[in-house]
Amino acid sequence: MRRGDIRKIRFVLCQHCGLAYANPQLDPEEITRLYTQSYRDVAVDEAHIEYKEKQSRERIQWLLTDYKKKESRALEIGCSEGVLLKQMRDELNWSVAGIEPFAPYAQFGIEKWGLAIDVGFFPLAKGMEPFDLISFIHVIEHIPNPAAFFLDVARTPGPGERKATRLSSSPTE
Repeated sequence: MRRGDIRKIRFVLCQHCGLAYANPQLDPEEITRLYTQSYRDVAVDEAHIEYKEKQSRERIQWLLTDYKKKESRALEIGCSEGVLLKQMRDELNWSVAGIEPFAPYAQFGIEKWGLAIDVGFFPLAKGMEPFDLISFIHVIEHIPNPAAFFLDVARTPGPGERKATRLSSSPTE
């Protein structure tokens, strides 16, 4: 139950496509407040980092079974504290960037590992650089309009394309 709302939140699953969503859905202000203020514990502990490192190594191994490009520029949307970005940078020598709405986790990656993480929602700003690879792990289930999100991802420039202009800065636009 949400603050001040006596209705219970139910989770609905579409039997045709498998999309799951909360009903009633959060309004834009609730979404912004949730993902910028209270989504996680503020502290990033060592057990969390160890778990994420193992997970990220498995994801990189899986990715490299088909993705053979040696030099890449990767963007991770919803990068949390940046473990996957750190491993891509340090182990693959890739250029990496991230976007994370929860400032304490973004700050951890920025301060501890020197990662380029923008605090906010995707897409964030004018002049987004081109990327070879864009990942968003455990993100799509949090997006109120997945179709619009996929269109924004598709509009992000690839290598050799012009820079994108600002599309939106809130998760609901």
